[in-house]
Amino acid sequence: MIKVNLLPAHLKRKESAGKSAPDSLYKIPMYPIMAVVFILVLIVHIVLGLFSFNRKMQIDSLDKTSKRVQAQSKEIENIKKDIIAKKDKLKILEPLLKKDIYWTSFLNKVNQAVPKGLWLTNLSFSNRGLTIKGSVFSFEADEVSLVNSFFDVLKNDSFFSDNFVDFNIGSMQRRGIKQYEVLDFVLTAEEKKKEEKTSDEHNNKRKR
Repeated sequence: MIKVNLLPAHLKRKESAGKSAPDSLYKIPMYPIMAVVFILVLIVHIVLGLFSFNRKMQIDSLDKTSKRVQAQSKEIENIKKDIIAKKDKLKILEPLLKKDIYWTSFLNKVNQAVPKGLWLTNLSFSNRGLTIKGSVFSFEADEVSLVNSFFDVLKNDSFFSDNFVDFNIGSMQRRGIKQYEVLDFVLTAEEKKKEEKTSDEHNNKRKR
Protein backbone atom coordinates (compact mmCIF):
# COMPACT_ATOMS: atom_id res chain seq x y z
CA MET A 1 0.00 0.00 0.00
CA ILE A 2 1.41 3.30 -1.06
CA LYS A 3 0.99 6.37 1.15
CA VAL A 4 1.23 9.76 -0.37
CA ASN A 5 1.97 12.73 1.87
CA LEU A 6 0.07 15.69 0.56
CA LEU A 7 1.20 18.10 3.26
CA PRO A 8 3.15 21.19 2.31
CA ALA A 9 6.93 21.00 2.34
CA HIS A 10 7.40 23.09 5.52
CA LEU A 11 5.06 20.78 7.44
CA LYS A 12 6.84 17.68 6.17
CA ARG A 13 10.14 18.90 7.69
CA LYS A 14 8.60 19.40 11.12
CA GLU A 15 7.03 15.93 11.06
CA SER A 16 10.27 14.27 10.08
CA ALA A 17 12.09 16.23 12.79
CA GLY A 18 9.46 15.20 15.34
CA LYS A 19 9.87 11.53 14.48
CA SER A 20 13.69 11.50 14.81
CA ALA A 21 13.70 13.20 18.27
CA PRO A 22 12.62 10.13 20.32
CA ASP A 23 15.31 7.98 18.65
CA SER A 24 18.04 10.34 19.86
CA LEU A 25 17.00 9.88 23.50
CA TYR A 26 18.12 6.24 23.40
CA LYS A 27 21.59 7.00 22.10
CA ILE A 28 23.88 6.76 25.27
CA PRO A 29 27.61 7.73 25.02
CA MET A 30 29.71 4.55 25.81
CA TYR A 31 33.20 6.04 26.22
CA PRO A 32 32.49 8.11 29.36
CA ILE A 33 30.80 5.12 31.01
CA MET A 34 33.75 2.86 30.20
CA ALA A 35 36.11 5.48 31.59
CA VAL A 36 34.13 5.66 34.86
CA VAL A 37 34.06 1.86 35.16
CA PHE A 38 37.80 1.67 34.50
CA ILE A 39 38.49 4.31 37.18
CA LEU A 40 36.31 2.45 39.69
CA VAL A 41 38.08 -0.86 38.96
CA LEU A 42 41.45 0.87 39.27
CA ILE A 43 40.46 2.39 42.64
CA VAL A 44 39.26 -0.99 43.94
CA HIS A 45 42.48 -2.60 42.76
CA ILE A 46 44.60 0.06 44.50
CA VAL A 47 42.59 -0.28 47.74
CA LEU A 48 42.94 -4.07 47.70
CA GLY A 49 46.65 -3.72 46.96
CA LEU A 50 47.15 -1.35 49.89
CA PHE A 51 45.17 -3.68 52.17
CA SER A 52 47.24 -6.66 51.05
CA PHE A 53 50.49 -4.71 51.57
CA ASN A 54 49.37 -3.66 55.04
CA ARG A 55 48.54 -7.25 55.98
CA LYS A 56 51.92 -8.41 54.67
CA MET A 57 53.67 -5.75 56.76
CA GLN A 58 51.75 -6.90 59.84
CA ILE A 59 52.64 -10.54 59.20
CA ASP A 60 56.33 -9.64 58.71
CA SER A 61 56.27 -7.63 61.93
CA LEU A 62 54.69 -10.53 63.85
CA ASP A 63 57.23 -12.93 62.35
CA LYS A 64 60.13 -10.71 63.44
CA THR A 65 58.62 -10.38 66.92
CA SER A 66 58.20 -14.14 67.15
CA LYS A 67 61.83 -14.73 66.14
CA ARG A 68 63.01 -12.12 68.66
CA VAL A 69 60.96 -13.74 71.42
CA GLN A 70 62.35 -17.16 70.52
CA ALA A 71 65.90 -15.80 70.63
CA GLN A 72 65.25 -14.18 74.01
CA SER A 73 63.66 -17.41 75.25
CA LYS A 74 66.77 -19.38 74.26
CA GLU A 75 68.98 -16.79 75.95
CA ILE A 76 66.89 -17.01 79.14
CA GLU A 77 67.08 -20.81 79.00
CA ASN A 78 70.88 -20.65 78.66
CA ILE A 79 71.05 -18.27 81.63
CA LYS A 80 68.90 -20.67 83.67
CA LYS A 81 71.19 -23.57 82.76
CA ASP A 82 74.24 -21.50 83.73
CA ILE A 83 72.65 -20.58 87.08
CA ILE A 84 71.78 -24.24 87.73
CA ALA A 85 75.34 -25.28 86.91
CA LYS A 86 76.73 -22.66 89.29
CA LYS A 87 74.29 -23.75 91.99
CA ASP A 88 75.54 -27.31 91.61
CA LYS A 89 79.09 -26.10 92.13
CA LEU A 90 78.05 -24.14 95.20
CA LYS A 91 76.39 -27.19 96.72
CA ILE A 92 79.84 -28.38 97.71
CA LEU A 93 80.26 -25.34 99.92
CA GLU A 94 76.69 -25.20 101.24
CA PRO A 95 77.25 -27.55 104.20
CA LEU A 96 80.16 -25.46 105.40
CA LEU A 97 78.34 -22.19 104.84
CA LYS A 98 75.35 -23.47 106.79
CA LYS A 99 77.65 -24.28 109.70
CA ASP A 100 78.75 -20.65 109.85
CA ILE A 101 82.40 -21.36 109.14
CA TYR A 102 84.12 -18.04 108.70
CA TRP A 103 86.55 -18.28 105.85
CA THR A 104 88.75 -15.48 107.08
CA SER A 105 89.23 -17.26 110.41
CA PHE A 106 89.81 -20.55 108.61
CA LEU A 107 92.54 -19.17 106.36
CA ASN A 108 94.15 -17.31 109.24
CA LYS A 109 94.27 -20.50 111.30
CA VAL A 110 95.87 -22.44 108.46
CA ASN A 111 98.35 -19.67 107.79
CA GLN A 112 99.36 -19.47 111.44
CA ALA A 113 99.83 -23.24 111.62
CA VAL A 114 102.23 -23.45 108.65
CA PRO A 115 105.80 -23.90 109.92
CA LYS A 116 108.92 -22.60 108.18
CA GLY A 117 109.95 -24.81 105.27
CA LEU A 118 106.39 -26.01 104.57
CA TRP A 119 104.10 -24.57 101.93
CA LEU A 120 100.61 -25.44 100.77
CA THR A 121 99.85 -26.33 97.15
CA ASN A 122 96.13 -27.07 97.35
CA LEU A 123 93.28 -26.56 99.77
CA SER A 124 89.87 -27.87 98.77
CA PHE A 125 86.44 -28.75 100.16
CA SER A 126 84.08 -31.43 98.91
CA ASN A 127 81.14 -33.42 100.18
CA ARG A 128 83.72 -35.68 101.83
CA GLY A 129 85.34 -32.90 103.79
CA LEU A 130 88.63 -31.01 103.84
CA THR A 131 91.79 -31.84 101.87
CA ILE A 132 95.07 -30.00 102.33
CA LYS A 133 98.04 -30.70 100.06
CA GLY A 134 101.50 -29.29 100.51
CA SER A 135 105.24 -29.81 100.24
CA VAL A 136 108.17 -29.57 102.67
CA PHE A 137 111.84 -28.74 102.19
CA SER A 138 114.10 -27.79 105.04
CA PHE A 139 117.80 -27.89 105.92
CA GLU A 140 117.10 -27.27 109.59
CA ALA A 141 114.51 -29.94 110.48
CA ASP A 142 113.21 -33.29 109.38
CA GLU A 143 110.47 -32.91 106.77
CA VAL A 144 108.24 -35.58 108.35
CA SER A 145 108.38 -33.88 111.72
CA LEU A 146 107.33 -30.60 110.13
CA VAL A 147 104.31 -32.28 108.57
CA ASN A 148 103.40 -33.89 111.90
CA SER A 149 103.76 -30.55 113.67
CA PHE A 150 101.48 -28.82 111.17
CA PHE A 151 99.00 -31.68 111.44
CA ASP A 152 98.95 -31.56 115.28
CA VAL A 153 98.38 -27.78 115.36
CA LEU A 154 95.35 -28.06 113.11
CA LYS A 155 93.96 -31.13 114.85
CA ASN A 156 94.19 -29.55 118.31
CA ASP A 157 92.86 -26.14 117.29
CA SER A 158 89.36 -25.53 118.66
CA PHE A 159 88.17 -23.99 115.42
CA PHE A 160 89.00 -27.12 113.42
CA SER A 161 87.91 -29.57 116.12
CA ASP A 162 84.50 -27.84 116.25
CA ASN A 163 83.94 -28.26 112.53
CA PHE A 164 85.97 -31.32 111.46
CA VAL A 165 86.68 -34.84 112.66
CA ASP A 166 88.91 -37.77 111.66
CA PHE A 167 92.05 -35.80 110.88
CA ASN A 168 94.47 -38.00 108.94
CA ILE A 169 97.75 -37.79 107.11
CA GLY A 170 96.73 -39.29 103.80
CA SER A 171 100.10 -39.84 102.17
CA MET A 172 103.69 -38.60 102.15
CA GLN A 173 105.95 -39.06 99.14
CA ARG A 174 109.40 -37.78 98.30
CA ARG A 175 110.38 -36.44 94.90
CA GLY A 176 113.50 -34.88 93.51
CA ILE A 177 113.86 -31.29 92.37
CA LYS A 178 117.29 -30.97 90.79
CA GLN A 179 119.69 -32.14 93.53
CA TYR A 180 117.21 -31.71 96.41
CA GLU A 181 114.43 -33.86 97.79
CA VAL A 182 110.97 -32.50 98.54
CA LEU A 183 108.34 -34.26 100.64
CA ASP A 184 104.76 -34.00 99.35
CA PHE A 185 101.95 -34.66 101.80
CA VAL A 186 98.16 -34.82 101.98
CA LEU A 187 96.05 -34.08 105.07
CA THR A 188 92.35 -34.94 105.22
CA ALA A 189 89.50 -34.32 107.63
CA GLU A 190 85.83 -35.13 107.53
CA GLU A 191 83.24 -32.46 108.01
CA LYS A 192 81.29 -32.72 111.24
CA LYS A 193 77.64 -33.54 110.87
CA LYS A 194 75.08 -31.29 112.44
CA GLU A 195 74.12 -33.88 115.03
CA GLU A 196 77.75 -34.38 116.06
CA LYS A 197 78.36 -30.68 116.38
CA THR A 198 75.19 -30.19 118.44
CA SER A 199 76.20 -33.06 120.72
CA ASP A 200 79.71 -31.64 121.21
CA GLU A 201 78.34 -28.22 122.04
CA HIS A 202 75.95 -29.77 124.57
CA ASN A 203 78.80 -31.74 126.20
CA ASN A 204 80.99 -28.65 126.39
CA LYS A 205 78.20 -26.76 128.15
CA ARG A 206 77.76 -29.59 130.64
CA LYS A 207 81.47 -29.63 131.40
CA ARG A 208 81.39 -25.93 132.13
